[in-house]
Amino acid sequence: MKPARTKPPLDDHRLHPYLDSAELAPVVALARRAAALPATPVLIRAPEGAGGDELAALIHAGEEPPASRPFVVLHCRGVAEAALERELATGAPSAALARARTGTLYVDEVANLGARAQAAVVGLLEGARRPGGAAPARPHRLVFGTSVDLKRAVKERAFRADLLERLSVLTLDLPRLRDRGEDILPLARRLLAARTLAVGGKPLTAGACAKLLSYDWPGNCAELATVIERAVILEEGEAISDAAIIFAREAVSGGADSISDLFSRLVSTQSRPPTIDELEHAYLVWLLRFTFGNRTAASRLLGVSYPTIMKKIRDYQIDFKAFARVRRTA
Repeated sequence: MKPARTKPPLDDHRLHPYLDSAELAPVVALARRAAALPATPVLIRAPEGAGGDELAALIHAGEEPPASRPFVVLHCRGVAEAALERELATGAPSAALARARTGTLYVDEVANLGARAQAAVVGLLEGARRPGGAAPARPHRLVFGTSVDLKRAVKERAFRADLLERLSVLTLDLPRLRDRGEDILPLARRLLAARTLAVGGKPLTAGACAKLLSYDWPGNCAELATVIERAVILEEGEAISDAAIIFAREAVSGGADSISDLFSRLVSTQSRPPTIDELEHAYLVWLLRFTFGNRTAASRLLGVSYPTIMKKIRDYQIDFKAFARVRRTA
C-alpha cells in the first residue's frame, strides 16, 4: 500500500498570503471544490495584482503536493501573438502546453490571446468535452485569468463568444484591495513579519497604519507587498513609521528620465538604443529617486556594496541629495 500523501491546506497564509482573509473565505471554499475537479476549466476574474495567480496556484496545490505536478504559467500580457501561438502548440515539446501536460496550465490575461491562439484553446476545451472523441493533448488542469471584462471584449469582437461560454463553467471573482478594507492591515502585518523575521520583526506605527488605510491601492495586493518591502529597506528605527510608507506614485515622481523614456527619446532623436552606460546611469537615477537618495537602501536593492554604489554615483555625477530634498518637501 502506498503511503497517503499529505495535502497542503488551501488557505495556508504562508503559501497564499493574499488570500488569507475571512472576506475571501467563500472564494477559497469554491477553489477547494474546483481543486477536486481537474477536468473543469476555471476562470479567475481579478484586477491586476489582486492575487489571481495565487488563487490559480492554490487550486493547483489542492489536489496533490505541488512538487508532484508542474504548475506552468503562460503570461499573455505584452507577448507577441505568434509567441503565444507557439506556447499553445501541442507538438512543441518546450511549449507551455507540453510542459504542463501532467499538471496545471494557468493562462494569465487570456483576453490578450489572438484569434488563432483562442481557436487553439477552444479546440482543447471542446476535445475534452466531446463524448467518445479523441481528445487533443492537453494539461491535467486548465485555469484562465483575466483582469478585463470578457463580455465587453466579446461585444467588441476581440474575444470569441464560444470561448467565453466554455471558460464560464466555473468563475471565481477576487475584489480589489480597496474593497477589502479590513484586510489591508492584517495583510500588511503578515507581509512585514515575513520580511523582518530575521531581525525579530517590526511593528507598524499608528501613523503608518493610517497612511496604509488612506490609500486607494490601484496596484492591489502586489503594490502593498512592494510598499512593505520598500518600508523595510528604508526604515532604520525599531518600528515602521509613516515616513517609510512610500507609494508608487511618490517613488517614481521627479524630473529624471525613466528607462522607457530613455529608450523612446534616443530612438526618436538619434535612431539608436541606449548604451550600457546610459542604461546604468538611468537605472541608478531611478533607484535613488525610489529610495529618496538613501544610498544604503539603494545598495541593498542593487545587491552591491555601499562603496560600489558611491563610486557609481561619483562616476555619473548624480546629485542624490536632490532626491532627499524632494522627500522633505513632499
